[in-house]
Amino acid sequence: MTSASAGDQDLAQVHSPYEITETISRLEECFRSHGLTLFARIDHGAEASKIGLTLHPARRLILGNPRPGTPFMIASPTIAIDLPSKALVWEDAGGNGLVTDNKPGYIQRRHSPPDRLVVTLCGITALVQKALA
Repeated sequence: MTSASAGDQDLAQVHSPYEITETISRLEECFRSHGLTLFARIDHGAEASKIGLTLHPARRLILGNPRPGTPFMIASPTIAIDLPSKALVWEDAGGNGLVTDNKPGYIQRRHSPPDRLVVTLCGITALVQKALA
């Protein structure tokens, strides 16, 4: 795992040794096997091409589990702006595959959920690392 840019300490970034389609396939399988629902997939590159622009491959996966997520939204309604979780699977200008997501501390600082819920707040970075190992 590497940090995102030095200026954004709220993002976790993992390099992928796989091309983007294989990376997404591995992530989706890992997420499902850990009880997460894949709510949506957004292909930013495909949308850019619709308006005549070119974008390096970039796809966002929106995933979560209502069982742990809903209590957060009940206690801190604004947390719904950041839940469900998101993973950005993308290639940089050099063709390197990356997966970026928010660190749990970001959600905690931004929404101040009750301490009793903070213990269940976890990022998806560990699952990303497992899927890409």
